[in-house]
Parts: sequence; C-alpha cells; structure tokens
Amino acid sequence: MNSERIQMRAHRRQQRVRVRRLLLTSLMLSLLANLTGSGAISATSSPSLAPTAGMQLVSPKLGTFVQQVRLVGDVAARKQIYMAPPFGSKLEMLAEDGALVKKGDIVARLDVKSIEEELDEQALSADVARAALVEHDRSTASEQVRLDAEIQRAQASVEQKTLALRQLEQGTRPEELRKQLLNRNLAQRALELSRSTLALKERLAAKGISSKLEILQARLDLVTKERDQRVAEATYQQGLAGATPLSRQIARMDLDKAQRSLSWARQNLALSREQAGLDRQKLLAQQNNVNGRVSLLRRQLAQATVRAPIQGTVVLSKAWTREGLKRATVGDDVQEGNPFLSIADLTQVVLSSELDETLLRDVRIGMPATIQLPSQRGRQFSGKVQRIGVLAHARSNRENTEGLSKVFDLDIWPDSENAAFKPGTSVDIQLPLVQRPNVLLLPRAALLREGGRHYVLLADGSQRTVRLGDANADVVVITQGLSATDQVMLPEGNARTDVGTDAGTDQLNSEPADPSGVAE
Repeated sequence: MNSERIQMRAHRRQQRVRVRRLLLTSLMLSLLANLTGSGAISATSSPSLAPTAGMQLVSPKLGTFVQQVRLVGDVAARKQIYMAPPFGSKLEMLAEDGALVKKGDIVARLDVKSIEEELDEQALSADVARAALVEHDRSTASEQVRLDAEIQRAQASVEQKTLALRQLEQGTRPEELRKQLLNRNLAQRALELSRSTLALKERLAAKGISSKLEILQARLDLVTKERDQRVAEATYQQGLAGATPLSRQIARMDLDKAQRSLSWARQNLALSREQAGLDRQKLLAQQNNVNGRVSLLRRQLAQATVRAPIQGTVVLSKAWTREGLKRATVGDDVQEGNPFLSIADLTQVVLSSELDETLLRDVRIGMPATIQLPSQRGRQFSGKVQRIGVLAHARSNRENTEGLSKVFDLDIWPDSENAAFKPGTSVDIQLPLVQRPNVLLLPRAALLREGGRHYVLLADGSQRTVRLGDANADVVVITQGLSATDQVMLPEGNARTDVGTDAGTDQLNSEPADPSGVAE
C-alpha cells in the first residue's frame, strides 16, 4: 500500500505540471484571439480553436464504473499429494519430473536388501519365541498338577488329624472299644502261636530237622508279634482310660501342623501361578515384539514400491540427503517422513492470495474475479472467490510487519481450467468492489483543479466547471457539467485516452478511492 501511495503522489505532481502547461496554452490562445480581433494579426481559423500540438481530444462516454482491488496470487494445484518414504533408504528407481502417471503406477522404489536380511533373522527369532512360549505352557501345566496333588495330600492330612482330635475329645465309643479288645486278643493269640512255633523250631533243630535260618525267622516273627501285642494292649488300655491331656495336646499340634502345611501348599500354588503368569507375559511380550518387527519389515517391503495415489503429474521436490538439500535422484538416501516427490492434479488449480483486513467486509465468497497472467498480457480469465481464511495473520514475505494491517488467506478458483495456469507461477487478480452502470466517465488526467473547483478545458480552449462522483486511478464519474458530445483536452502521454464502456479494469490498489476523484 505504501508503493501505491507513492504512485498517487507522483500522479498528482504530474497533474500539477499538466495544469500549468494547460493554463499557459489557454493564455496563449486568448492572447492570439485578442490580437486577431484587433487586426494586429490576420486570422484564417474558425472561432472554435483546435487543440495545439501535444494535445489530444477525448469525449466522456457512458459506461460502467468499476472500482477494483488488485492482488497478486500464486498458482497451486487444488489436489497435490506429497509422498514421503516410510523408512530411510536409497532410491533404487525414481520417475522423471513432470511425468504423467495414472493411479497405481510406480513412481519410486526403495532399496530393501538390508530389510530382507533382517526379516530372515527376525522370522527365526519369532520361531524361537513361539517354541519358548509353548514349552513354558507345558512346564507350567505340569507344575500345576504337582502343586494340586500337594494340596490334596495336605487336605487329607488335615481331615485325618481333625478326626483323630475329635475322637480324643469325645472318648472311645463302645463299638470302637470292642474292636480294640478284639485286636488285643488277636494280637495275644498271634504272640502265643509265634512262641509255640519258635519252641517247635528249636526242638526240631536239636534233632537236626530244622535249620538255623528257620529259627532266625521264627525269632524275628516273635519280636514282631510282641510289638503288635503291646500296641494293641496300649490302644485297648487307652480306650478304657480315655484320652490324656498330653495326647490331646499332641493331636492339636498335629492338626495345626497339617493346617499350616495346607496353607503353605495353597500359597505356593498361588505364587507359582503368579510367577508363571509373569513369565508368560514376558515371553508373550518378546514374541509380540518379534512378530511386530516382522510385520513392520513385511509392511516396509510392501511399501518399498511407491505408487501414485491419484492420476496426475510427478513433481520432484527438494529433500534432505547426505549431500544437503537437493532434488533427489536415483542412488540418494532419503529420510523417513521427508517428502521427496508429489503427485499433482494440474487439471484443477487454485489461486492463493492475501486479502487486507480493511477489505474483508467488501469481499465475499462467490464474488467474481478477473485474472491475468504475466506471461499472457492482454488476456483475461474469470474466476470466483472460493474461500476466505478464518484467522488473520501478518503479511507474507515481509521482514517488518509492525504497523501494517493484517491479512486473510484468499482462495480463488478459475471458472475454466487452462493449461496456462502453471503451479508455482504468479498471477494478477482483480476483485470488483464497486460497480455503477450507465454513468458518464472521463479520464482522470483531463481534470484540472483550482481551489475547491474542478474543471476541464474544452476543445475551444474554454473552461467548464464539473461535478464529480466516484473515481479511481484512471477515470472519474462526471455527475454534472459535461455530456457525451463534449470534447475536452487531454495532454499527450496519458495512460489512456479511451475510457471504454467498462472503466476501472486497471485499478490502483486496495485503498478506498478519493470521493473527489483528484484531491491533492
């Protein structure tokens, strides 16, 4: 906007120079007319004086007044997909820049030799991890069976000790006492029979019929029978006398010991299960880690062949390599996540620009736009405002934005696609802010000012005061003082002498026009 203001000041200085020249010309014409009328100089011209050399005549014309804002935008593809390698590797194959590709075509291929070698190693590690998990489950199941058996034995011991203590506390029942008496009698008879057998063996040995081995066996049997008889007698006597305090205490201690053994067996089972679970989780985590790595490597193998996601044009972009930031070529190392090419649909483009915040209320979505390409001067394209940014930001490409108004992002779509729109190039955009049809338009350079009065010089050299309406950098609306048949003088060298029927196509900038048209 500062550059536009400088242009305005230069335009006003040029206008003041033209005013002085026109006034001087008018004065000379008046003197010439006076001399002719007095007879000092013979005149052969008509009373209506023609313009002098260096002057042009223009006539106001009916047309449409247009006040526009001029913007500069950049051309970009509406749909451009940037592609980055899924892993760092060397480029084994790369499509040419600008190549036309279809969806699914191969545009690049990465070197995968190291990945294939690692995949073989990881596959072997996966088999080992799987076998370790199977062996762990088998050994865990075996250990669970052993611990369950210990718990069952401990439970049986607790039940036995509990029954024994209950019997001691309740005393011997009559039928149990009769059973003990019967056992004592049987043990006594067995003892007497063993004694008789030993005596018979000794007599036979004395006669040489029985051997010493038979005598030893008889004596061993006698010792066994004596022990059984004493146990049976003690059991019967204890049953007759009832349980003693000591026997009850011993029974209670045995029961407590059995219960502790059962509790320990259960705790051992719980700890064993917990430890087995932790070990299994560890083995499973190792297996999952190896399987995940195998899956990643297989996915990288599949992604090593880069295919075009859409139909379009290959655009090679600069990427960081070992040699620095450069356009990647075959053999270069590309980094994971660093885009090195893109596929752009060049059949549809968007023109991106910035809109000054002071014009936000004047521009709306759907507003028509006129587009010009620097490479095709004189040719115009039409478009419409498609998007206005939500958040304001500082102007782009400005090192110092202090004191400047903020801008909004602005997207414009051309009404028709054209091969002339090349992504990355710049375009000139004009947005009509004001349109007034059927008004009388006059080149702004034809206006003169004296004090607060605006006037023009007619073809005969006379002055005529005019009233002005809207104005832009090229034309001004004449509301009173001229008609379409009048002719006014315009110094040679002005930008335009024909205002046409659609004025304002070459607009100054985004600043509102001066209501007076030529205010200094």
